Amino acid sequence: MNSNAFTKDIGSKIRWLSRLGFLGLFLFELANYFGILKYSLDYTWFGLLITAFGALVGIEGAAYLLRRKTGVEMPWIIWLLGFGGVLFDVVGDTFHLYERIVWFDQLAHFLGTFLVTIFFQIFFRTMQRVKGWNYPPFVNWLLALGMGMTLGVLYEIEEYLEDMIGTANRLGDGEDTANDLLLNFLGATSVIGIAWVKRTFFRKRS
Repeated sequence: MNSNAFTKDIGSKIRWLSRLGFLGLFLFELANYFGILKYSLDYTWFGLLITAFGALVGIEGAAYLLRRKTGVEMPWIIWLLGFGGVLFDVVGDTFHLYERIVWFDQLAHFLGTFLVTIFFQIFFRTMQRVKGWNYPPFVNWLLALGMGMTLGVLYEIEEYLEDMIGTANRLGDGEDTANDLLLNFLGATSVIGIAWVKRTFFRKRS
């Protein structure tokens, strides 16, 4: 087996293991949502279900679109990062780390948007490269930043809707919401900052 075939085989296995991980988390959350299991949370099982389902559907949908439009497979690292981000949230909620550690919620918002921005940047960059779209590469970063912040805002809206229908008290006060959005923004811009530093450093070396 040559190196390309070996890498492709490993990537395929990681994709399927990540999918199984998503499925396991989803079933665990669903069992608790319906009261079959009795784990307690800092927030809500409904919120975790939305997060896990949205992450997997988003990744699979983008991968399908990329494959159909360009014939290129989404890098396997996306599934691994997506599952890792969702697992981080579930562990934090199930083990009450959000309640026990004052900065854990800030870290979760930063990390979540950081990973989402990486995902969209890879997607847009691949589309541009394969399709030959003629625009400056930094546009991909702006698009990724916009998508990351959009999903962050939608997450805050989901929390608000849970509070509004009386099933939770997730949203907190206005200061908490503003802090969440600030950490989302810092997570997204950190991806761009790291990429800029890396690009500048390697340009100077070369």
